[in-house]
Amino acid sequence: MAIRSLNDIWGDANFKETQLGDLRIGQAVDLYLDIYGDGRVFKGRVAGFTMGTGSTLTLLPAQNATGNFVKVVQRLPVRIELEGYDPDKTPLFTGTSVVSYVYINKPTTGPGAGSFCNARCLSHKPPVCPGTRRA
Repeated sequence: MAIRSLNDIWGDANFKETQLGDLRIGQAVDLYLDIYGDGRVFKGRVAGFTMGTGSTLTLLPAQNATGNFVKVVQRLPVRIELEGYDPDKTPLFTGTSVVSYVYINKPTTGPGAGSFCNARCLSHKPPVCPGTRRA
């Protein structure tokens, strides 16, 4: 059993690796859930980044048995904290489709604002931390 607060809600948005260059912790995010249509916007902020793609974090990663190599753009989870969320007015459901818009030109807010890596990421040696080296 897990006990969790209904007021501290977050979600992971899977961004393409090519979209991560301008994302920073603390940037404002608008979330549109398919279940509520375009009429309801949830507000949030970028809270952190995951250290790898879903395929690298699995116990048994998928293998390409044919030997052909096709470069596939990977998606990396970006943690988004909801702000001002009221579960009594608009409950959220696990697994629903969400479209997220990150405002890269607005000022960043909250803990760790403006940084690319969260504290856990910064404690590792490069190049483990994404974004420490730019090509």
